[in-house]
Amino acid sequence: MEMKRAIPAVFVLFIACSAASAAADNFPSRPITLISPYAAGSGNDILARTVGKAMGAVFKQTVVIENRDGASGTIGLAYVSRAKPDGYTLVMGGIGSVVLHPALEGDRKTFNPQSELAPVALVAKASPVLVVNAALGVKTLAELIALAHKTHLTYGSPGAGSAMHLTGELMKDVTGAPVAHVPYRGQSLVMNDVLSGTISFAFLDPPVVLPFVADNKVRIIAAAGKERAVQFPDVPTTSELGYPRLVMENWYAIYAPHGTPSPIVARLTEAIRQGMALPEIRQVIEKTTGLMPLAEGPDALQKQTLDDDAKWQPLAAKIRQ
Repeated sequence: MEMKRAIPAVFVLFIACSAASAAADNFPSRPITLISPYAAGSGNDILARTVGKAMGAVFKQTVVIENRDGASGTIGLAYVSRAKPDGYTLVMGGIGSVVLHPALEGDRKTFNPQSELAPVALVAKASPVLVVNAALGVKTLAELIALAHKTHLTYGSPGAGSAMHLTGELMKDVTGAPVAHVPYRGQSLVMNDVLSGTISFAFLDPPVVLPFVADNKVRIIAAAGKERAVQFPDVPTTSELGYPRLVMENWYAIYAPHGTPSPIVARLTEAIRQGMALPEIRQVIEKTTGLMPLAEGPDALQKQTLDDDAKWQPLAAKIRQ
């Protein structure tokens, strides 16, 4: 009797696996939607459009980019988590939306991207640079820290829970500098207020800062990475300056809804790998975003996520107190 009941169950599983494999063979048969959970023109948006173009070239299918911004990326990620898990609705997540913002919310979070989304591919990584208003009169990180202990300084970020926000909080934790956070809705707005002197400094992506360095209104004093920024090879890293803990690896990745069949995830991962290998795609990413193009699969993305969880959860807990 037990054997008789087991046979239909095995048969159903076989049929389900066969159907998933057949769907993957025909995937994609219509346009794919890739959600950018941040505003148009943001680094996430630019990268999404470039990766979407790469995927479209490989699949020979349209990849539509749709912006659903708000709540530090949560709105866009949650939208995709509720989509049909068939590979046709994806989202460009990152350390800010997947790790940092949920960590800051702690027990208050109502959405957990790590359990409600399926990792597809890690596509790019970079570290922010520390830019100060030139009128502050500081030329080094040590001088900025010393000044912060003497007077009230503020730093801006593109939103609570963003990589730039947590880098600023990490600076406070590592150096003891009592600086105050001012959140914005995008890096360009932060840059404008660094230029005007409304805020004292910020950690920002290199391409956001690059166009404004020549006018001497701002100064780049450190790169918060393990390696120097390609755009600013003469700027020392925070590690070189004596703060090896003050490092942020700001990464971006593609996710699908949880439950997306593994053969379809594999098809998406391979298309991204092929697309990111195209010289014209790599060149656009490096020049327009300052990011290092990658094409690593779900396992690498999962490891990156777990490593960052371990690193940032303790700091997030301190901030929540």
